Amino acid sequence: MRLSIFPLIASTLSAQPSLQFTPPPNWNSTPGNLKAFVRTDGPTFAQLAVYDPAATTGDPVKDSAADFKSIVSSKYTIRSTASPVITNLPNGWRLTVTTSEVSFPATGNFSTVLHTFSGPTHRLTALSSYNSDRYRPELNASWQSLRPTDRPTTSSNWTLNPEAESVRFTQANNTVFVYYPISITDRLHPGDLVDAFWAHLVDPAFRTLNRTKLRPEAYSSAPANFSSGYVDSNVGRRFAALIVLANTGRYTGLAVAAVAARLELTPDSRTETEYDR
Repeated sequence: MRLSIFPLIASTLSAQPSLQFTPPPNWNSTPGNLKAFVRTDGPTFAQLAVYDPAATTGDPVKDSAADFKSIVSSKYTIRSTASPVITNLPNGWRLTVTTSEVSFPATGNFSTVLHTFSGPTHRLTALSSYNSDRYRPELNASWQSLRPTDRPTTSSNWTLNPEAESVRFTQANNTVFVYYPISITDRLHPGDLVDAFWAHLVDPAFRTLNRTKLRPEAYSSAPANFSSGYVDSNVGRRFAALIVLANTGRYTGLAVAAVAARLELTPDSRTETEYDR
């Protein structure tokens, strides 16, 4: 049985996540595409702005640095910056918080707090600015409410559920795990990806009876210009497949792996007796 996994991967990569939060009460919202909430009291002010999703680099430190450069250091004079603090979140997200003291001719000195949420395919960004600690309680409440939200939508009656290391697709008795992208480096390039993912994802869960590596092919259903290499394996009465997508540029881009099984394997079911049936 061969599952249509490429549309699932394309759906996973093209889905736009969003950043959910509770705005500070009684703050004014600004018009336009930027979600910004502002409070001013004479010379003091505070603002919380949420930006549109952007592509992730795969590295939370690089994601935060890119956000910091584009929306903080390019606009304000940096007086001091604390070391970024990174926190692991559910469903493969990581949060990087960077606090800085800055200045701007029109407003003088003030503080900024940059929240960068790095996900499987996108990053989500919020920037807070304030020049008085009187706004900290309201800002703290909004910061605590910031949550990245994946949009579990796909086609062909598949149900999507983000998990810590993968996105699980289910349809009837079929289960497909699409693992989050990883960066391709000089040490891990397209020639090695199929074997590396097979050893990491398939070998621990299945006893492979036979394996065939097929030649790379191009698929237009995946975003950008991707090529693929994949392997098939018969595992008892189950079918396992591994698919790797990589940018056609040499040693660049991202890789995605998918493991498909007609019936989901759980740790309790991985027994030698069951494999031999």
